[in-house]
Amino acid sequence: MRQAWLSARIVGVLTLAVYGGWRGTALVLGASYLQVSRISVRGNDRLSNGEVLALVHGLRGRNILTVSLAEWQTRLLSSPWVEDARLRRVLPSRIDIAIRERVPMGIARLSGALYLVDDEGVVIDEFGPNYADLNLPMIDGLASRQSDGAADQARARLAARVLTALEARPDLAERVSQIDVADAHDAVVMLDGDTAMLRLGEDEFVERIQG
Repeated sequence: MRQAWLSARIVGVLTLAVYGGWRGTALVLGASYLQVSRISVRGNDRLSNGEVLALVHGLRGRNILTVSLAEWQTRLLSSPWVEDARLRRVLPSRIDIAIRERVPMGIARLSGALYLVDDEGVVIDEFGPNYADLNLPMIDGLASRQSDGAADQARARLAARVLTALEARPDLAERVSQIDVADAHDAVVMLDGDTAMLRLGEDEFVERIQG
């Protein structure tokens, strides 16, 4: 009889403990002070804070302990401007977002329109008056053979190598108005004030421009 009473008491205590734990968890997860109320953004340049916050619309009000940061990171990466994004919880109610934007290397002609592209050939945005402050060379010959409006990565990397090499000679870099990489093994450039097309191959770019 005593053993049965002890067993019943133990079961009762365990039941209360489980209920208490469940109730406590429910209270914590439902606590308003753990709902995301502040979102800070850093690292953005071309994208405004408002544009970044629009990408994570709906994040405010979520429980900071249970919200999936990976899901919201994916949303941020859906912007062509965003190369990388990191989110961090700051208890009790703040999410910090760190953005690394893509850097356009030139203006590419693709499918009859002009686009900003980075050194991997990623199309960032259509070029327009809002980017008039960018002093970038025109890049031809980037179009992928699939004719899907995308840029060919190998050709984009060749153009990037030319521009990187010219960083050591700003005087020459400023004069490059056009780069043609239709041949992924032979970059062709045009300089301001010169109608000649200079064939640079795929290395020793500065030396060949000077020669």
